[in-house]
Amino acid sequence: METKWQWRIVFGLLLIGACFIGLEVMGGSEGTRVKEGVAERERVMRKERGQAEVVEVERKKQLWHEAYSSSIDYWAKVVDEDGKPLMGAEVHFILRDDRSWSFDGGKNSRHILVSDEGGIVHLGGKRGAGVVAEARMPGYAPLYGAEGRNLARDSVDYSSQEKWAMEGRPNRLEPKVLKMRKKQVREEIVYAKVRRRSVRKDGSPVMMDFFEEGIPVQLKLFCRSASPEPFTHARYEWDAGFEVLQGGWQVVGKSRAVMAPVDGYARGAFRIEMTEGMEGNWIRSSPNGAREFWLSLQGGGFARLRVEFVTGRDHWVDIDLWYNGEGGRSFEGYEAVKQKVRKGR
Repeated sequence: METKWQWRIVFGLLLIGACFIGLEVMGGSEGTRVKEGVAERERVMRKERGQAEVVEVERKKQLWHEAYSSSIDYWAKVVDEDGKPLMGAEVHFILRDDRSWSFDGGKNSRHILVSDEGGIVHLGGKRGAGVVAEARMPGYAPLYGAEGRNLARDSVDYSSQEKWAMEGRPNRLEPKVLKMRKKQVREEIVYAKVRRRSVRKDGSPVMMDFFEEGIPVQLKLFCRSASPEPFTHARYEWDAGFEVLQGGWQVVGKSRAVMAPVDGYARGAFRIEMTEGMEGNWIRSSPNGAREFWLSLQGGGFARLRVEFVTGRDHWVDIDLWYNGEGGRSFEGYEAVKQKVRKGR
């Protein structure tokens, strides 16, 4: 009897084990099928993404082709500062037709057209994404606007089909006006450079004159700084400025004028206040570098001053000064004088 029951127990255990094995095999097969299904879906998704990327690349190629196939129909009118047409002015065009989009744009084609008696030039029959135009003429220079923009230069995008872009493009009835100014007669310009002249941080004035250079200009410079000692890069309050002795000053605007104004000069000190919260190149006297001024001298004559204060561990000032040696107001080519002096050193 006992043997019979023992065999039954053994048989039962074997049956249970076989069931477990079967379940495991079935589970494994099901898991394999699930994994294969996931892998297949991933393959399909990758294929679909790849196809979508190809479609997107082709779409961009088509847009690129359409942009650089845009028809160019550019009209301009070259005038002087009084609005009178300039005949014989050259308008230099850079046509954005280089589809390889080279880094320096050197592969874009260039064209030069000459204005007629009405100052008109017309660039047509070309294709590209845009055009840059700049007027040039002997005896004339670009006229700059109040914000420092070159009014003898223009850039137009022809790739956009937006209504606002198309309506803003110059045409025969409304050409783009390119403005130039007649160059002034060059007069004798004397140039002087002072680099890194130390100033005190306690506000005590430092006197500076340019008599040895033949320039009758004398300046009083000052600087007040809370620069920490020893120096750290933590921000601090500071201010600086200058005063023209026996003369006045006036800020040079962004119009890049080359004629000193007749009037409008201020007396007393020009002060630059730099607070902790200012942005930009904070330790210098201007986020954009040096500041420029016209100077009117009491004894007659005009000068142009570029000044920049710098604080930190040391406190100093950097100055460029031009003086019209003939007593006139013209400073035509004053930067060229500076370059000539530098090359001569």
